[in-house]
Amino acid sequence: MNPLNIQSENKESELKEDQGVQNEQEEVRTFTNLSIEDKIKQKKINEDHLDRNKKRLIRQFTVLFIIILFIILERILYSIIVGVENELLSDFQSFFNLRKSKLTEFDEMDYFNDNFLFDMAGSVHRNGISIMIFTNYFITLYVGFDALIAVKILYTSYLSVFIVAFLQLIYSDPRPFWVDEKLVTSLCIPSYGNPSSFVCQLAFTLFYTVYCYKTKNHTRSFKTYDEKIDRKIKIVQVIISLFVFLYSILLFLMALQYLINMILGLIYCFVFYAFYVTFENQINNIIKHSTIMNIDSKRYVFYISFFLLITETIAAMLISNENELVNIEWANNFMNCLYMTEINAMKIPAQLLMGPHFTFQKTSVIFALIGALFGVSYCFRHINTLEWYKGDKRRRILRIVVANLFTIPGWAFALNVEAIALNSRMYEWGASFFLMESIGFLLFYFFMFGLIPLYIFKYLHLNASSSSSYVVVKFSEED
Repeated sequence: MNPLNIQSENKESELKEDQGVQNEQEEVRTFTNLSIEDKIKQKKINEDHLDRNKKRLIRQFTVLFIIILFIILERILYSIIVGVENELLSDFQSFFNLRKSKLTEFDEMDYFNDNFLFDMAGSVHRNGISIMIFTNYFITLYVGFDALIAVKILYTSYLSVFIVAFLQLIYSDPRPFWVDEKLVTSLCIPSYGNPSSFVCQLAFTLFYTVYCYKTKNHTRSFKTYDEKIDRKIKIVQVIISLFVFLYSILLFLMALQYLINMILGLIYCFVFYAFYVTFENQINNIIKHSTIMNIDSKRYVFYISFFLLITETIAAMLISNENELVNIEWANNFMNCLYMTEINAMKIPAQLLMGPHFTFQKTSVIFALIGALFGVSYCFRHINTLEWYKGDKRRRILRIVVANLFTIPGWAFALNVEAIALNSRMYEWGASFFLMESIGFLLFYFFMFGLIPLYIFKYLHLNASSSSSYVVVKFSEED
């Protein structure tokens, strides 16, 4: 064998080995460089995420600071703000010709020159009427659209109303027509007015409904909304804002609420909304376990009901410490209102004339909530399909019509309960306003949300069956 050939082969093999080593080193360097680049990108992503979190925390802290500052300043400057609003409201009632005078057996007295619009706006502000209005709203969502979303809105809305009523007992601030004899109204509401409970509930319920249906596809089918649907949602939110604004103006012109009361109510509405959105997953878990999870529903319903009864007990302890004496000026203006609206309350005890007892009566929504809790749980435990509220449009419309017809007895009760409570003989018999509404709405809500879907709709064949075209989703314990 030629040694030159051997040397050339050795050189070639050495060259190949050197090239292989160089290639490996280049690959290692390339891999190292890519890893460094990936680390840099990942670090940048983490920094951006951290910056976003910092900005979000700063925004949340700023908003929280502004809310707390407003609540503190509202207490400090309340008397000054109310004085300015009294003068402003008196001028508005004169300008819009809402205040008239007539000669009575005592003296010339002013009365409210109302019309159908003001009558409607004032009537829905009464506690029993407002509960029935929202009952029709909730039962329509419950039987015609989505039962689980309706239940979530009902629970959060009534819990918010209870908290606001509790705050009203703490604030103990009068309504405009209590304070100034020049201010007149067509509806003599005897409960405290700060913060505004109805404006808070109205705004919260409508906006939270939009939010729940906006996130429905994201949580159930993982679809995203296109720009057209987002635009429709924004239009709906603008309409809701205008509606709440116009209704607030009517309440102000009727001397039922100060502007500062309604602003504070909207602030608490925002607090409730932000809280429920932040703890959305926990709320969904509670709804699931108290409705469609048959194993846990009884236990969860009793736990929640026990918690609600404890909160109601705290409210009862708060009212027990209230001073039973009433402000003479407030009582005088309130009695003038009753006289001009032809309501005879001359024999009503002072502690039931106005103030804390009628404010405490608003907390009866807790018992409506407890009735709904037991009713919904009972319905989902015994019904044949979890998605009974679905089906074709005809069934949905018929369920809505039938369910709303069954609210007529509730309306009859709500329209007459105040007249019964204002009767001095009923007071002597121990028939408390709060007791009547609590028992009445407890049984009524159990019937509406538990028995109607289970028996009435089943008898009329209005429930969707598991053999329908949609898919029945059953949640397991692991979900």
